[in-house]
Amino acid sequence: MRLTSAVEVDLTDVVKACAAAGAEISPLAFVAEAAVNALARHHDLFSSGGDEASAASPAAVHLGVVSYTGEGSTVSLLRDAQDLTIAGLARRIAGETRTAAAGSEGADLSGVTLAVTSAAELGALFDTPALPGVNAPVLGLGAVVRRPVVVVDAAGEERIALRSMAYLVLAYDHRRGDGGEAARYLATVKNRLQRWDEAAPEAVPQGA
Repeated sequence: MRLTSAVEVDLTDVVKACAAAGAEISPLAFVAEAAVNALARHHDLFSSGGDEASAASPAAVHLGVVSYTGEGSTVSLLRDAQDLTIAGLARRIAGETRTAAAGSEGADLSGVTLAVTSAAELGALFDTPALPGVNAPVLGLGAVVRRPVVVVDAAGEERIALRSMAYLVLAYDHRRGDGGEAARYLATVKNRLQRWDEAAPEAVPQGA
């Protein structure tokens, strides 16, 4: 049985970085980088095809990317995603999506570690992501919405500010981890996204 956990994340700085990069870098590339990076701390949630031997932290992360085109959804596989920066992930995601949209054969999903997808292009705030025929966890990004939220400033005072907010939804096999582990994984991903400039400042060169 698959379960679903969700968190809300502030992507204001990520959206600004996408605009400043001057290239086809979307928030999904940041989510993919944060999701892959978090694997080392939460490897119990991840396996390849239900193989118990894969419960150890994976040395190679094979990332599935679900995209939506006018003809429906397509799935691409980015092998060794742990070696890619955010800019590299963005280029690979864009390239694989164009290839899939052009009608190429479906990706070989054998050994997929994790998949990511975005419902933002469909306008959905969130959904329950799934990857047919694969038991790996799937992390979905919802629409990024600009709205007022309560924030705490450097002086510790609460104030209302306009922020770019979105939901992250993780669907996973409960046999690989419980709700607590899923929540901790999402918290790690969220923290990296909200502090990405501290975690990987070299990952997105200006004007990439």
